[in-house]
Amino acid sequence: MLPIEMNPPPRTGATPGIFANPKWQHPLAKVGIGAFVVIILLWSSIFPHEATVPAVPATPPAVTGVAVYSGPMTTGTDVAITSSTFEAKTAVTATTSTQSTSASMPALAPVGTDLALAAASNAGKPLVLVTGVSGMIGSCIAKALVATGRYDVHGLVRYRSKLSNLAGYMDKLTLHFGDITDAVRMRAVVRELQPAFIYHMAAQAINGVSYDSPELTLNTNVLGTLNILEAVKTEMSGPGAAHPKGKKHVPKCRLLIAGSSTEYGQTADEWDGPLPENAPMKPVSPYGVSKVATEMLAFQYFRSFGIQSIVARFFIQVAAGGTEHLAMQEFARQIAMIERGLQKPTLLHGNLQTKRDMTDIAESAGVVVTLAEKGVPGEAYNIGSGEAYKMQDLLDMMIKQAKVKVTPELDTSRLRVYDEKSLVVDNSKLKKVTGWTPNPNIERTIKQVLDYWRREVNERYFSVDKDGDAVV
Repeated sequence: MLPIEMNPPPRTGATPGIFANPKWQHPLAKVGIGAFVVIILLWSSIFPHEATVPAVPATPPAVTGVAVYSGPMTTGTDVAITSSTFEAKTAVTATTSTQSTSASMPALAPVGTDLALAAASNAGKPLVLVTGVSGMIGSCIAKALVATGRYDVHGLVRYRSKLSNLAGYMDKLTLHFGDITDAVRMRAVVRELQPAFIYHMAAQAINGVSYDSPELTLNTNVLGTLNILEAVKTEMSGPGAAHPKGKKHVPKCRLLIAGSSTEYGQTADEWDGPLPENAPMKPVSPYGVSKVATEMLAFQYFRSFGIQSIVARFFIQVAAGGTEHLAMQEFARQIAMIERGLQKPTLLHGNLQTKRDMTDIAESAGVVVTLAEKGVPGEAYNIGSGEAYKMQDLLDMMIKQAKVKVTPELDTSRLRVYDEKSLVVDNSKLKKVTGWTPNPNIERTIKQVLDYWRREVNERYFSVDKDGDAVV
C-alpha cells in the first residue's frame, strides 16, 4: 500500500508562506537558517556602519601656558605664538578613499630646545635646509646662516649622529632625522619644509676610506644626491625662477651641492699652476668619481628640469670637529693620545711630501652662504684659500704645539694608491662673485684642531670607578 501524503489546508484568507513548504520543515533546513541568521548578526557587529564625523569648530579655544613645540603633526596642527598665548590653528582633513600620499606621511621628528620660540622668531624668513649639518663643514655653514639673521635654519641629521659640533646653536635651528639614502624620507622632509635653499653637505666624505668602501661611497654620494634632486623635483612644483629654455613651474629652491678638489685628480699633476674650474676632471679615487657623478647629476637636473643647482668644489677644509680619518685630524688625535699616555710617543703618518690648499671652514662658511645666494645655477665654483702647505710643514707645526716629545714615523700602510703631488686652487671665479679675500691663519687653526682632540680623547678614554662614575 502506497503512503499517502497528508498536507494541512491553508488558513482561510492567507497566502501560504515559503516556509510552509515541507522541505523548509526538515531539521537540516532549520539548522541552516539558524546558522545564516547567526552569520548576519556577527557580520553586523564586526563591521558596523560608518558613523558620520562631526564637524570640527573652525576656531578652537586659545591655549595658554608654557611654550612647547607641537611640530608638524599628522592632524595638520600649527602653533602660532602671540605674547604668552599660543593659538592652535587646526585643520582636520577627513580620511577618504582618495586621500593624498602626503597626508598619510609620518610627521617629521624635530629635536632641540625651545623650538617653538625659535620657530616664532624665524617667522617669515626663508627656510634653509642643511644636510649633513652635524659634520664639520655642515655645522659651520649652519652657524654662518644663523649669524646672518636672515634665515630660518633647519638641519638634517642621521638617527645616531653626534651633535657636539652644534653646541651653542641647538636652540637656534631645527633638526630633522633622516638619511639621504632613504628616498621616501627625503621626499617627506622636502614636502614638509618646502625650503628656499638646500645646502647638500651630507656624504661619505673621506677620500682615503673610499678605496676600502667604494660601494658605500658611490651609493651614499651619488644615489643620496639623486634622492635630494628627485625630492625637489617632485615635491616642490609650482611657479619658480626662470629657466634658460623657458620652462615654467620649476621649483623655486636653490641647491648648493658639495663637490671636491678630488674631481681634478691626475690633472693636478699635469696642470701648470693653480686649478681653475675648467681644468679637466680625472679623478683617481672612488670618492673623486662619486663627486664627479654628483656634479653631473646636479647639472643634468638643472638642464632638464630647471633645478637651480650650484656646485661648490671644496679644496681641503680644516676646523675643529672633523673626523679622524682626515690627515690633520689624525695627527692631532695621535698627539692627544700621546699626551695622555695612551700611545707610545711615536706618531704614525703617510706621505708628507704632498702639498694641499687648505682653508679654515669657519672662515669660508660665510663665503659659501654668499655663493648660494649669488652664484649662477648650472655653474661650479672652487672653494679654497689659494694657500698651499706641504704636509710635512703642517705636521711639524702641530708637533711643535704638543705638550710632550713626539717622534714622527712613516707607516707604509697609510700610503695611498695614488696621491696627487699638489692641489692648489684658482679661486678667481669665486672672488668675482662673492668679493672674498681669504685671510688664513693656519697656526691658529692647528691649535683649535689639537685642542678639540684633547677634549675628544678625554671623553673617549676617561676612567670610571666601581660604581661607573667618571674619575676626573
